[in-house]
Amino acid sequence: RRIKAKRPECKVIVITGYSTLDHSVAAMKQGAFDFVPKPFTPDQLRGVVSKAIHHTRALTDIATEKSRMRVLINRLADGVMATDDHKQVVLCNPAFRRLAAFEGVYQPGCDAADIANNQPKIEALIDRALAMPPAEFIELTAEINVGQLDSADGRVLAARCFPFRDRQGLNLGTITVLHDITALKRIDQHKSDFVSMVAHE
Repeated sequence: RRIKAKRPECKVIVITGYSTLDHSVAAMKQGAFDFVPKPFTPDQLRGVVSKAIHHTRALTDIATEKSRMRVLINRLADGVMATDDHKQVVLCNPAFRRLAAFEGVYQPGCDAADIANNQPKIEALIDRALAMPPAEFIELTAEINVGQLDSADGRVLAARCFPFRDRQGLNLGTITVLHDITALKRIDQHKSDFVSMVAHE
């Protein structure tokens, strides 16, 4: 207990001459990685130590990969928000919060409606993705107008949402992606205005 309290990352291997199932279970509950009863051979000890080293390396690799993935997602220009099946936010990159005009303090576990700034279209996409049957997998899309397009702060966002599933096809949550298409919409508007003007002339 003291070792795990001071060094939680340390792998503790208990070696004892008083080996019972109860002792083994108690040691594991207190954080022991493994339990080796005496007498043991050098090969048995090497095997347990090797297993502990592999476990430590695997955890380090996973942590490094998660860190890399988080940095990558946080650098994306598109907004990315992942939710669980109760619409609680698991991950939300800065771009999503900026595009959704979220001004609060972001913490994983908050309600997706709060991060989405109560945009009914985003909430509807998440609801539909969560309700999607396992045999169906459709990327749901919507356009979201934030203010008036002809105003300086008006924006148009393309939202895409799809379910996130486990290997058995059960919905674990959703992934929603926001992309700012304001420039494209303004170009389309200018084209339309130009065509109207030429047709009128």
